[in-house]
Amino acid sequence: WAEWEKTKDKPEERKTIEEKMDRLLVPNEFVVAGLFNSLQHQDYVVISLESGQTLSGRASDDYVSGLSVSTTDAFRADEYLRQILQTAPPNWGGFTWIDKNRTFFDAIQNERSMMFLVLMIIVLVAAFSTMISMIIFAVQKRREIGMVRALGAKTSQVLGIFLGQGMVVGLLGVILGAIGGLLVLHYRNGIRAIMANTFNIQIFPADIYGLAELPAYLRPMDVFWICLPAFVLCAGAALLPAFFSSKEDP
Repeated sequence: WAEWEKTKDKPEERKTIEEKMDRLLVPNEFVVAGLFNSLQHQDYVVISLESGQTLSGRASDDYVSGLSVSTTDAFRADEYLRQILQTAPPNWGGFTWIDKNRTFFDAIQNERSMMFLVLMIIVLVAAFSTMISMIIFAVQKRREIGMVRALGAKTSQVLGIFLGQGMVVGLLGVILGAIGGLLVLHYRNGIRAIMANTFNIQIFPADIYGLAELPAYLRPMDVFWICLPAFVLCAGAALLPAFFSSKEDP
């Protein structure tokens, strides 16, 4: 049709194109049998192989443009592809769902790395807050520390008091933070809907990520490696004020 539009001033070429258009096989009308909703496949139509071959003009030679293979383990797709290509004709090629969505996965991986960095910065802020609290505590309890020192308390004992308090604060913070984080993770889609409806804030927009809901995969090791540094830093933040407090002159 585009070629026909270009031949307004060329009657002979237009006539030739019209003759080709007259010979084009037009299939019968299609009946919509069902609808499927997929944000990642908005422009897909599923029809029979014969109808597809007719639409492409290759019905006579039983032509197909590609084959799709489903596997039992999606994460072994590369291994299955190598096995298929070993027995396929030499001019055949292939790609997996991982290759097709490589850019998307790279973006997700970059976001995970940046999120881990943000979490570490939050942990550092919490550690400094703990340190400030312990310094205030040391200043407020200066007379008591001097009294304990005068009664013969060792430096290690005074150090242990502050370290113990820092460990308690860190442990309580990690436990409450982990519980709160898991609750937010569990109700993530409800919170996402509230943010969108109330504040018009779109978290993971569907038109960009192709996801109707916010998915989540909980990895216990990720939770462990977030909670452990938080506890260690908060407990260690008490060492500095504890050290100076233990050196107080009775």
